[in-house]
Amino acid sequence: MQDLQNQKLNDFFVSSFNNLLILEEAYLRKHCAADLSVREVHVLAAVAKLSGDQKNTMANIAKFLCVSPGSLTTAVNTLVTKGYLERSYTPRDRRVVLIHLSATGEEACAKHSEYHKQLINAAADKMTDKEVEILTSALEKVCEFTVAKAERAE
Repeated sequence: MQDLQNQKLNDFFVSSFNNLLILEEAYLRKHCAADLSVREVHVLAAVAKLSGDQKNTMANIAKFLCVSPGSLTTAVNTLVTKGYLERSYTPRDRRVVLIHLSATGEEACAKHSEYHKQLINAAADKMTDKEVEILTSALEKVCEFTVAKAERAE
């Protein structure tokens, strides 16, 4: 890769990452709940994604988010206090803690999902179908790379 391409990619990733966080934070403050951070909403989204078949354990959620169990415990405690999450225990083993969205958590999660849907649709509207296909293919490779790197960083 040439130096100019390297610099353009670096600028793209840094700028896009920062701007996406700014957009997401602004959307959360305006449309969801002012008391939720982006990280907290991502915890809610992980709980929603892993709910069912008792996959929503603290260990599975921590692994999904690539955070330590201790960090997740702190986040979950905060979200329980704020009323977005609830805890329960598996009937067979009361040591296994399951995390569930409360009604308030479900509402916040739905609004957050709507934000992502609007963001993707707005971006895709600026591109042809072929450009969307190429971008999707390239971003799948970036995602594979970042997932692999994050797993090794644990």
